[in-house]
Amino acid sequence: MSGAPVHVVVAGEDAALWLAASTLHGALGRSGVTVEVVELPTRLGPADMLVTQPSLEALHDRLGVDEARLLRATRGSFALGQKFVDALGAQPGFFHAHGGYGVAIDGQPFLPVWLKARRHGLPSAFEAFSLSAAAALQGRMLLRDADT
Repeated sequence: MSGAPVHVVVAGEDAALWLAASTLHGALGRSGVTVEVVELPTRLGPADMLVTQPSLEALHDRLGVDEARLLRATRGSFALGQKFVDALGAQPGFFHAHGGYGVAIDGQPFLPVWLKARRHGLPSAFEAFSLSAAAALQGRMLLRDADT
């Protein structure tokens, strides 16, 4: 191959495909590179959900995606986490938050510090240290607007 590429083909499925293609188009489009998409069949079912990280919001901003419009068009919704319960009741349930847990303490990552504290009798569940879990369990959520 000689010279710079003028055509890029992106193959994949679902959101990952379209985010990759959009990002490449945004980065390379002005230089004349075309981006072609080959969409493979989805493996997602109606009950599947796409869990994302907060950094997706920054990517959406960079690509000019209006998240409110995207949610309406896809009939999407926000989920701050998922609650798990033991159907037999032998173990207590827990909430798995889709967000951060705690902050570093004395330069140590939060999880090992929390585990050590639990071994020494700390009664607080891991979810007690998550803003996402606290908001979800209270039925609350902060939606970004022009002021936030």
